[in-house]
Amino acid sequence: MCCERCACGDDRQGGACSLIDLGRRSAGPEARRHLWIVNHYAARPGEAGQRHFSLAAAMRQHGWSTSILACSVQHYTGDQRMHGWRLQKTEEHDGVVFRWLRGPRYASNGVARILNMVGFAVLVLLPRSTHRLARPDAVIGSTVHPLAALAASRLARRHRVPFIFEIRDLWPETLIELGSLPRHGVVARLMRRLERHLCDRATTVITTMPFAADYLEEQGVDRGKVRWISNGVWVDEFSSVVTEKGEDNDEGLSFVYLGALGHANAVDQLITGFVAADLPSSATLSIIGAGPCRKDLIDLVDELDAGGRIAIHEAVARTEVPALAGDADCLVVALRDSPLYRFGMSLNKLFEYMASGRPILCAGTARGNPLETSGGAIVTGADVEAIAVGLTRMVQLTPAERSSMGRCNQRFAREHFDFDHLGADLAQLLDAAVA
Repeated sequence: MCCERCACGDDRQGGACSLIDLGRRSAGPEARRHLWIVNHYAARPGEAGQRHFSLAAAMRQHGWSTSILACSVQHYTGDQRMHGWRLQKTEEHDGVVFRWLRGPRYASNGVARILNMVGFAVLVLLPRSTHRLARPDAVIGSTVHPLAALAASRLARRHRVPFIFEIRDLWPETLIELGSLPRHGVVARLMRRLERHLCDRATTVITTMPFAADYLEEQGVDRGKVRWISNGVWVDEFSSVVTEKGEDNDEGLSFVYLGALGHANAVDQLITGFVAADLPSSATLSIIGAGPCRKDLIDLVDELDAGGRIAIHEAVARTEVPALAGDADCLVVALRDSPLYRFGMSLNKLFEYMASGRPILCAGTARGNPLETSGGAIVTGADVEAIAVGLTRMVQLTPAERSSMGRCNQRFAREHFDFDHLGADLAQLLDAAVA
């Protein structure tokens, strides 16, 4: 339901409905407390990156309603969610309120994106931007970039409620490891100082990586205030459309990669390893996604003369992912080695893969990889030779063995990474912060 214009005709606040205490009342009688989440890149249901919507929807059963403040420009596509000249728009999806704040469009990591970041942080602090939202009992400020979290900390101070700092990417450490920043440069030092300030200001620090407390402790943060709440998945979204694979599909195995085509994803290694592996000629690899490395990957497939067995497809809507994953015989994920993985990983596609009930080949080394304990994966290094060996091993398994691995993955995802569980954990954390 979208509240762009209510029955009374009041659209003076860019779609905020004066008849509703937005957030608290719409969330139902079970909601006792209200949360604001400031996440520049938050997404609606059905879009990529909907962590906070899913957590908010799950928390409604635990006494919390939620309003999410986010930028109107969708990060993954560059689409503008707002039309005309207004500065904000309010929507409600399944009891979760979204307050979109207008930002300029951008196409790359240049000046336009920096202006988008700064502009969003400034808009968040304008009283008009939170007008008619239910008053918060707590405020979460979430990275990727720390300016949004800084604005959230100011909102929490303004309303005299607990501030929770959520770290989804280790800035500046991620940029340093990618070679975008010198480790001891002025910008890196300023970003570390800002990160430390936000950690000190926060009642609790949430991380999506299981061992990020080790990194934060190195920066002088009290690890006692750090809590891990992983990314996750609605397992039922996948189990409702996925069926068991038959026992007769032993040779024409279809391997499928779903996700970003960037430098951090070692898809080039995956392609080369697939060609080098001892696989039946009927085995295929489908790569579905978008990213800066897409053209290079297409050129690599042509160079290896593998076009008949390897296909690179356009990215699809998130709503199509369960069916595509369910059609695969094996799902693959490839991660380029990085020192950042010593703090663990929390890849959205990994949990979606597990929920799909399919066996997984995971190429890459990361501390605490859940696939090492799920019982449903072959985990290898990210080099070409290791990937080739892993693919060959997967083909040599019987259909019954692969089916058993898929069931293990789905069960593990339901027990540990379903948003019902993660939402309950976050609600408990917020209750303690408020208390």
